[in-house]
Amino acid sequence: MREIFEVAGAILVSLGGGAAILLGLSSWLGKVWINRLLEAEKARHAEQLERLRAEFLRRNEQSLIELRSKVDVLQEKHLTGHKEKVGIYRIAVNLLADLLGDIELTGLSGQAPPGMFDRYNRGWMKAYGYLAMFAPQEVMDAFDRLNDYLLSVLKGRQAPQVWAETRKLALDLINAVRRDIGFDATSIEYHGTL
Repeated sequence: MREIFEVAGAILVSLGGGAAILLGLSSWLGKVWINRLLEAEKARHAEQLERLRAEFLRRNEQSLIELRSKVDVLQEKHLTGHKEKVGIYRIAVNLLADLLGDIELTGLSGQAPPGMFDRYNRGWMKAYGYLAMFAPQEVMDAFDRLNDYLLSVLKGRQAPQVWAETRKLALDLINAVRRDIGFDATSIEYHGTL
């Protein structure tokens, strides 16, 4: 029995040593393969990541170009609109100034200058149409109040010497225009004595 155990032990020892060597070699070879596979996988992922990064940068640059173009167009529209608005406000103020001059002349001479009503009416229609395209409601309301008052003076419903109300309504219009064009938010007031 003892011999059987010795032979079995010798077989196991001889197989165990080879198995240990085989196991060690397998383990080392497995690590080498895994490292090679991992390196190849890392390289593939790095390449994909670089392609994605390049595509992202290309798209980002294209989006920035498009946005800059849109901003430039909007800025140009805003500046053009602002210039147009200032020009239209000048037209409206000139129209009202001419009418005030004609009203004053009428009060002094006792009769309206020839074509005054027609000239004012045509100018008012143009100015109103221009204002309606660009002016906010606050400016339109101030223009309407002044226009209605001046027409009531022209039609004899108000005395033409009532300049305090005309001045107040004109300053309301000018102050609304100043706020709209962003020149100055403070209001202009009359500090004269007449």
